[in-house]
Amino acid sequence: MENIRTILIAGASGFIGQALTHFLVEQGYEVKVLTRNSQSTIATFPEKATILLWPHVSEIKVNSVLYACDAVINLAGENIVALRWNKKNKKKLLESRTRSVEKLQQIISGLEQPPKAWIQASAIGYYGFNTQTPVDETAPKGSGFLAQVVDEWENTLTNCQISSTRKVFLRFGIVISPKGGFLWQMKKMANRGLAICPGNGSQLMSWIHLEDLQWMVELVLNDETLQGPVNVVSPDTISIWGFTQLLKKHSRAWAALKMPSSIFRFIFGREKTDEIFLAHQQVVPGVMENHQFSFRYRSFEQVFKS
Repeated sequence: MENIRTILIAGASGFIGQALTHFLVEQGYEVKVLTRNSQSTIATFPEKATILLWPHVSEIKVNSVLYACDAVINLAGENIVALRWNKKNKKKLLESRTRSVEKLQQIISGLEQPPKAWIQASAIGYYGFNTQTPVDETAPKGSGFLAQVVDEWENTLTNCQISSTRKVFLRFGIVISPKGGFLWQMKKMANRGLAICPGNGSQLMSWIHLEDLQWMVELVLNDETLQGPVNVVSPDTISIWGFTQLLKKHSRAWAALKMPSSIFRFIFGREKTDEIFLAHQQVVPGVMENHQFSFRYRSFEQVFKS
């Protein structure tokens, strides 16, 4: 097991990043946050975290901070769901990911003592948006825009010449928590009266509870045998219709409604609808299951009771 105590997190201002920063601080790690966001966002981080505003902080200071870091966690990247998938935004979504890797690599490559581990955020979109059979980390790249983004994202880090740094790609499923993100947004909509299901609801969703994600990240940080892609998903998938019914049960929605996929395609565009809202993914945590990860994954029902 590697002795990781000091961690730099880049792109920590999002839902996952803020939660992970609080978690790692609570576990006793020294956390340093590299962020572009405003003072109002910075106020959401724990007092014990060191905040570095990028790009306002000098590169000399970033170098000195990295010199004392045992690991880097890079979560930087534009929100895939928030932007419309036109040509300009698709370029922005890709470059926000690859350039963050390139910038960190430029700094790290100049250090006499590079971090022991680089944990890179990634996504199960690598496997495509229609996996008819269960897939683990050995599966090939799928088709679609998201698969292309993830592939280039991971390859950017793979091609970085940092031989002494262990590289791990955390391929996140949909992160579920009542405190924010996907579930919070869906519940907010359901509380207005309707729990909406895109399409016929038969498509499967691979997901992970936020708290399970946090413990998995800590395991990956400290176990030097773990490298390359790691699927951060629950072993149990859920159908979108099953999720919608649970959403109705645990919200103020008076009905659950299946909405035709044509309406979603009209609003969000065909490509984005097919790859996100209608995606059918059966992704399993192969590495973690083979690792005998001693943790009992939370069920989807438990998520609503958190």
